[in-house]
Order: sequence, then structure tokens, then C-alpha cells
Amino acid sequence: MKNRFIHTIFGLSLGLASCSGFLDEVPLSNVTDKNYYTTESDAEGAVNAIYETVGIGSVSQWQGTGNANTPYGGVFYNDYWLSQDLFSDNALHDNWLYANFDNFSLPETDGKVKTLWYAFYRAINTANIAIDRIPAIDMDPDKRDHLVGEARFWRGLLYAEAVKIWGDMPLRLKPSESVDELFGVERTDQLTVLGTAIGDLQFAIDNLMDNYRSGYGRADVLMANAVMAKVYLIKAARTHDTDDYQAAAD
Repeated sequence: MKNRFIHTIFGLSLGLASCSGFLDEVPLSNVTDKNYYTTESDAEGAVNAIYETVGIGSVSQWQGTGNANTPYGGVFYNDYWLSQDLFSDNALHDNWLYANFDNFSLPETDGKVKTLWYAFYRAINTANIAIDRIPAIDMDPDKRDHLVGEARFWRGLLYAEAVKIWGDMPLRLKPSESVDELFGVERTDQLTVLGTAIGDLQFAIDNLMDNYRSGYGRADVLMANAVMAKVYLIKAARTHDTDDYQAAAD
């Protein structure tokens, strides 16, 4: 019994010693949003995150609950395309979940509307993070401007598409630092939002390079010009201004 007691105490002391040593280790890495954005690779990762939000989304295309917290896929997935067809004369709903899209009614209580709203602003906030953080990174300036151009391409496209659905909407141009700042945000006039989108796309046209991160569906100058034309058409449909139609044609 005495030997067993001694062995038990000895084993516990070893365990405590090993735990103490483990717990006292200095962490080898501790990545936060304050120390992450320091290298070109970090900048590319920040922009790549935008593609994740508009494509696959936070929980992949096959998982999730379809509610405002875990939508199926990213922004441009099923609910977006269904809404576009139902807003037009291309489809009729046979599922009550999509009745509000078919009736041009978008109450904030509608789960599908919440999903789209969440997905759009998650992607916009991800773009805002890249636009805000990348300029301070010490790297090749042309590549740096290109990456900011990619991020601004997506922010411009997202805001223009969101205006098509909601019209006036909150214009967020800085990353959200806390939940508190998101309460009581006023809507911005849709023409102001579209003007911001045009400025974003013009920056992309001026700064996207042909020989850096080209292909694989990444933004380029041709895409930015095409989206710019579309944004001017969205704007012209609201202003009926011949200058906006001419800008789209140009």
C-alpha cells in the first residue's frame, strides 16, 4: 500500500510538472487583426478572403441552416440568383419562402432577405478590411495598389448589386470594429452609394495589372470596365440622365 501511494504521488508530481512546463510556454504565434497585415502574403490573404465571401461563403455550399447566420454559400449563390429571376419576369415562385421576392416585398423579418443582407455586408466588410489595412504594408507599391484595386472592385460591385435590391442603404467604408457601432446606422441615398461604387471601380481600372494574380476568376481591368458600364446603367435607370447612359456606352 505504501509503495502504491508513493508511486501515485510521484506520478501526480510528474504530471503537474509537465503541465506547468506546458502552460508556461511562450506562444510561438499569436495572430490578431493588429499584427497580421504586415507582408505581401498577408495582403493577398486579405483579398482572397473576399472571394471566399462572395463564392463559397462561411460554411461551404452544402452546409448551414439557411438562416441569417449561416447562409448557403456566399453572396452569389442560390438565394441571390433566385431573387434576380423572381424580381424579373423570368420565374414564378412555387415555394412560400420566396413569395416576398416575387411580390417585391422585402421585410426585415423575411429569412431569405436576412440571408442576402448578411451575406452582402459580410463581403463588404471583408473588402473594407483589405482596403483599410493593405496600404500600410511595406511591399511593392504597384502590387499593393493592385490588391487594393481588387478589393475596391468587389466593394463597388457589391454595393451596386445591393442598390438594385434595396435602393437606399447604409454605406459602410471602414471595417466594423464592434457591434455597438452598427446600431442606428442611417441609410444613404442610393445615388451616393452608386457614386461610391463608380469611384471604387475607377480605382480598380486604374490600378489592376495584367501580370499579377491574373486568371482564375480574379478581378481584372476588363471585368472592372464591364461592371462600371452596368453600374452606370443602374444609375441611369434612376436618374434618366443622358450623361449616365453615355457613360455606360463609353
